Amino acid sequence: MIRNSVALGHTRLSVIDTLTGWQPIANEDNSIFIILNGEIYNFKKLRAQLIHLGHEFNTASDAEVIVHAYEQYGLKFVEYLNGMFALAIWDEPNNRLVLARDRFGKKPLFYAFNGQKLSFASEVKTLIATGQVQRT
Repeated sequence: MIRNSVALGHTRLSVIDTLTGWQPIANEDNSIFIILNGEIYNFKKLRAQLIHLGHEFNTASDAEVIVHAYEQYGLKFVEYLNGMFALAIWDEPNNRLVLARDRFGKKPLFYAFNGQKLSFASEVKTLIATGQVQRT
């Protein structure tokens, strides 16, 4: 996904919803995008709650549930997640990037900022490949 000055890429290990869960996943109007590394254990329960609140889903992916939780609860969405994860949400209307990981840090999330460009990844070697991080 490339929008203005934002690019999100994802290489995926399919755990849930192998046919329609390709990432990034967007909300209904393609204004909020997510990439997820990990698994949300309570995504079915959370999905049911969000459907009851009027949200519509296009996939059975746990990542899509997070997009809708973010729409519903704002930055408090992470309080509703039970799982092991590192994620990035690009909220285009608010020009906001949200990076988060589970409470225990089971999934790594590394980042580098050089004053102009922010890069993030689940592996340090990916940041090294951007040229923003030097091997030491």
